[in-house]
Amino acid sequence: MKRLITAAEFLQAYSEGRIDSREAMDGIGVDSFRDLLNAMVDCGFRLPRGRGREEQVEREVAEALPMLAEALGVPLPGTAPK
Repeated sequence: MKRLITAAEFLQAYSEGRIDSREAMDGIGVDSFRDLLNAMVDCGFRLPRGRGREEQVEREVAEALPMLAEALGVPLPGTAPK
C-alpha cells in the first residue's frame, strides 16, 4: 500500500475502508471520533461503507459473542451448555 502522508490521503483511505478509524485519527492528528467525523464532512468524504467493513464487523461480533453469552447465561450457538 502507498504510504499515506497528507490528511486528505488518510481521510480518503478511511472513507474507502483501507484503514480503520484509529489509523485515520492518528494520521490527521485528532483524538476523538467526533473530530474525525468533522474532518470527513469538512473535506467532503463519505463515511466508510462496503469493502473491508464486513470483515471488521464479523471480527468484532465474533469477539463480543462469548462475552454476551456469558453475561446472558446462554450457550453460544454450536456449543454444549455448561
